[in-house]
Amino acid sequence: MKNGQVRDPEKVTKEFKQSLFLRKNSLSVRGWTIEILNCIDKIEGSEFTFEDMYRFESDLKNIFVKNNHIQEKIRQQLQILRDKEIIEFKGRGKYRKL
Repeated sequence: MKNGQVRDPEKVTKEFKQSLFLRKNSLSVRGWTIEILNCIDKIEGSEFTFEDMYRFESDLKNIFVKNNHIQEKIRQQLQILRDKEIIEFKGRGKYRKL
């Protein structure tokens, strides 16, 4: 269930399998990836931009207080999620949720 609605079991299974790569990563990398996924989930619609993600910069700074390169880390994590086929890069700073 999500937002009080039953979700398609096939989609839930696909999303779970896509997240298995997190097990291989260190705790700090997993933390970043999970937080970026949470940010993406908060964005309405299926497409988003860097600017949409940068709106979460202060929230992420509160979580990762020692990191002074939040925007760079956001871009890095988006590349990782793109490579894992969780999101699609559309060009010119635009992405689509898969």
